[in-house]
Amino acid sequence: MCPFKCEYYAFVDDHERLEKMVHTALRHDRENDQREFFAVGCAKAINVIRDQANSLAMLKHEEVFYISPEDLILERQQREEQLKL
Repeated sequence: MCPFKCEYYAFVDDHERLEKMVHTALRHDRENDQREFFAVGCAKAINVIRDQANSLAMLKHEEVFYISPEDLILERQQREEQLKL
């Protein structure tokens, strides 16, 4: 079983350049200089990737699987309301 879950996927022109840009943007959030792990939430990570990719018109396609905790609560409340009807 994989310990990671894909929350966002982006297809870009130059993934190596974008990766360096994202690492630079998140350098203060890096947990360990020897690893590629950052202490940021999914929403921030997605926004940084998008911002960096869009700054150079690199983004060709993206898929977002992440659902914020607020959206999960709203979805659950809507389901509960439907069950009451």
